[in-house]
Amino acid sequence: MRKPSSIYASLFVTWLIWDNGHFGELLRRGVAPEIGLEHGGFDVPLARHRETAVAIRDHGLAAAIHLPYTGIRPGAGEARRWEAGREQLMRALEIAAIYEPDHLIGHPEFRPGLDSAASIRGGGPGNPESLNRPAEPWLERSARLWGEALVATEARLFLENTVDRSPTAIMSLLERLPERAGMCFDVGHWFSAADGSTLHNLPQWIAEAAPRLRHLHLHDNHGQHDEHLGLGWGEIDFDEFFRLLKAHNLHPSFTLEAHTIPDLDASLAAMKLRTPL
Repeated sequence: MRKPSSIYASLFVTWLIWDNGHFGELLRRGVAPEIGLEHGGFDVPLARHRETAVAIRDHGLAAAIHLPYTGIRPGAGEARRWEAGREQLMRALEIAAIYEPDHLIGHPEFRPGLDSAASIRGGGPGNPESLNRPAEPWLERSARLWGEALVATEARLFLENTVDRSPTAIMSLLERLPERAGMCFDVGHWFSAADGSTLHNLPQWIAEAAPRLRHLHLHDNHGQHDEHLGLGWGEIDFDEFFRLLKAHNLHPSFTLEAHTIPDLDASLAAMKLRTPL
């Protein structure tokens, strides 16, 4: 029997190909894998995916899939690019089905300025809030693609922030999708890629995302690069982060996005101080 899981850890397909021992460590520790298809997911034979899925099930664990994002711009304005992204996403969902995943992670890939209402209405840097609001065509195209994805899977779908400087775009998109879709808040992306280390807008993020915040990606960095360090090895204030979650009575599942076993150990130890694992 597979046990429901609230804790996952990253597992890139390349690690399976290289057989670097990471997968075996996750199974040994009883940590459910969130399998990233971004690097080489389509190159792995389906038989290998099936073998991996069986091994996960045999250990009584759930699985999750981090969908690829390179080349997939759900809000792309060019029809050919949108169709190419759709084709790639549907191929990934066919692979994901092998694992009978608990959840999927997808990237809306909202780009402030390029995809925002400001770029259409003539707003600019002088009005940052207008840059955070998505343009209607971006919303329509994104909702169409993720809506098709939800039809193609029974898994829950969590949409992840990347360079978004506020949750406005993702929350606007989620309003057009069924409740099976929610937000995955990536605290490392917020701190580095979206300048959270200088904007100090974590309270805003948690407050505005709270109604659909279902999952977390947890890793640490120093604010300049997406380092994927163990919790406590960078500069993110996780005490404040978990205080905010508690204040909003949020208990999302989470993935420890550690790229090495020592980083995973640090993250597991940090989480044990804050929540029962």
